[in-house]
Amino acid sequence: VREVLGVESAWRLSEALAAGVRVCLTSDAPVLPPDWRREIAAADAWMGPTDDPRARVEGLLRCYTVNPAWQDGVDWKGTLGKGMAADLCVLAADPLELTAAELPDVDVDMTVVDGRVVFER
Repeated sequence: VREVLGVESAWRLSEALAAGVRVCLTSDAPVLPPDWRREIAAADAWMGPTDDPRARVEGLLRCYTVNPAWQDGVDWKGTLGKGMAADLCVLAADPLELTAAELPDVDVDMTVVDGRVVFER
């Protein structure tokens, strides 16, 4: 990146998150496979080592859930709760107990779209 743009990094994700910027991440489907687990692992790898992997995963999860809802200016999605839009997936393991690099290998047990189960393992 430095040779092309003259900067160390075009995506200063660590600095943005540390500064409190509400970063929104996306799978960019159909350009990339729509697998947020792989994208969180990629973002984590891009950011480099951390002293608190759990906090890193939690922060990156917010970049796919809470932050995009905030960016859209709505209060009916982004978190789980009564009356909220229910598009979600249930993993075979707690993502907050894993490192970001482990997420892509965790099975999806269930997917819910618009409040309906559309996949169940």
